[in-house]
Amino acid sequence: MDPLDYAQVFVASLNDQDMLARVYAEWLVELLKRPVWSPTSPEGRRIPWKMIAKAVETGSASTVAGFKCHGLYLWGANELVPRKIGKTKDTLDKRMKNRYIRSPRPRSEMLKYQPQCLLAADLIYNNAVRNKMAHFLCLGNVGGYREELRKNGLQGFPVELRDNYNKEEARKGPRLLGAADWIVHGIEGMWVAILPMPGLEHHIEKLEHSLQSIADEWNMARNYYELVND
Repeated sequence: MDPLDYAQVFVASLNDQDMLARVYAEWLVELLKRPVWSPTSPEGRRIPWKMIAKAVETGSASTVAGFKCHGLYLWGANELVPRKIGKTKDTLDKRMKNRYIRSPRPRSEMLKYQPQCLLAADLIYNNAVRNKMAHFLCLGNVGGYREELRKNGLQGFPVELRDNYNKEEARKGPRLLGAADWIVHGIEGMWVAILPMPGLEHHIEKLEHSLQSIADEWNMARNYYELVND
């Protein structure tokens, strides 16, 4: 099934959590069976974050059309480690560009306004920030990092990062939390899969909440961390 078909099946299963969980598991299997999206593998559904703009512009007809719709999206790491399920009542391509992959600001303001993927990449590759943060965001400290954020939210981050990240803009706090998670799971391996929902917009919010709960259970059953949803 293509993403639109899955969206319709998800909506049809909204009142049956067991069925919804089965459809979610089948969808993940379908994502993994296909190759990662690239210009030479346009049948792929897992689109690497650096390839989203290209998929939006030059993907298959169904991919390009899907990005022009409202809907849900799943961020994942590596082969298949779900990290976030989100929604947009704008088009999916605008959501990706504005929240995750493009910045309207100069890179000199990287910590204040960066989309989530670029923020994560900059935290890794900017030496000044990386040196301050190494003890906190190192892959060997995943448990400590998660516990600090669980207990203290944004206050769980080192002061150097919070002060540089325009902390007065509270609405952007989720980007910081998400960027840290992307780093821990490996920003280079992050990908997104979309569920376009044309004509099903009134189901988006309920489906998002239902799938987030199901996805957390799926993750915990495999000893993965729970999702980092807003």
